[in-house]
Amino acid sequence: MSNILKGLATDGSSGLINYYNTDDTTLSACTFSGNNGGAAGTAAAISITRVGRVVTLDIPVISCTPASASTVLVCNTAAPVWARPSGNKTGFITVMNNSAYVTTVLGLIQISSAGIIQIFRDVGSTAFTNAAAGGFRCILTYTV
Repeated sequence: MSNILKGLATDGSSGLINYYNTDDTTLSACTFSGNNGGAAGTAAAISITRVGRVVTLDIPVISCTPASASTVLVCNTAAPVWARPSGNKTGFITVMNNSAYVTTVLGLIQISSAGIIQIFRDVGSTAFTNAAAGGFRCILTYTV
């Protein structure tokens, strides 16, 4: 078994995994809402797994109703310290706006060093449609 895991993350000398943790509770009540208000969505039940220095967030389908001029959907709960990157980590995702998934322009997901997860409609910070469903679903993997 240790040969399978060898090389994924090391303790500096042995080449063996030095850290493993999983958490289905810290972000289980996370709700997203627009940065300028609006109705928060239902609880997200985000699961987190860390193997060595690699963290994976498995985020189910999320939706909320952002208010006018909201450019970001923000999670109301921070990830645990052991899952936070040293700097912002960003990935591309397909985002729902105005109750439909936008397939022509990619949105962004970002987790900060403070453990806050944010969703951007696009790279230009375009506002989500007022009072219409916005959301996403993704799996984000990054290093810490």
